[in-house]
Amino acid sequence: MSQFSPGIIIPTYNHGKPLKEVVAKLSELNIPLIIVDDGNSPEEKVLIQEAAAVSSNASVVTRKKNGGKGCAMRDGVRYAQKLSLTHVLQVDADGQHDLSQVTVFLDAAKNNPDKIINSFPSYDDSVPAIRKNSRRFATKWVHWVTLNSESKDVLCGFRVYPLNTYIQLLDRHAFIDSRMGYDADILIHYIWKGVEQVQLPVAVTYPLDGLSNFRLVRDNLRISFMFARSTFGMLFRLPVLIVRALKRKSSKGSV
Repeated sequence: MSQFSPGIIIPTYNHGKPLKEVVAKLSELNIPLIIVDDGNSPEEKVLIQEAAAVSSNASVVTRKKNGGKGCAMRDGVRYAQKLSLTHVLQVDADGQHDLSQVTVFLDAAKNNPDKIINSFPSYDDSVPAIRKNSRRFATKWVHWVTLNSESKDVLCGFRVYPLNTYIQLLDRHAFIDSRMGYDADILIHYIWKGVEQVQLPVAVTYPLDGLSNFRLVRDNLRISFMFARSTFGMLFRLPVLIVRALKRKSSKGSV
């Protein structure tokens, strides 16, 4: 792999206010910050431009219509490709994640360039119980459709992706959910491709005045459809997944 060259992608929709502080904290790293304006309102666009002005390393990629995190990440990855980056760290714009851990994740990516650096949340008392329960369900489902139970969490939007694998998925037009199912779906595709994980904790808080883009009925239906589709994808890949599972079991047994 070429020399390690990371960047950060920040998909942004209706989070212009907290974005400014996120960019300010990340600007100290002196690496490219790719803010993706995912079809925001004119008022939000002003806040996004103000946030981008905080860092000389920040660029704004603008989408005309809101497409969801998956579409925003796709456009951000294509922009990162133009910058010849090797890895991208996905950071949510709402400021829920402990950004002091960014260097830890980037160091892990540098030392494990072919692996995805996945996170699992370390919560405080602000986390709603329904969030914890839904995460457990989603994680168990990903274990099932990948025949791989190593993932500790599949919904945390704080990860380092090897860019080459992401580009391969985009180039072969892999269908990946564009909205709330994105974080789980993209991880499933990485695991299907045989990409291994390094898993690290990250503190997550849920501010009482925080704005969520989650829509209960619509997004639960989309996530359910994504899991149903991934089950069929698992069946198509079953022989390969079984062989990998047996190899992991054999490897653990020989340690």
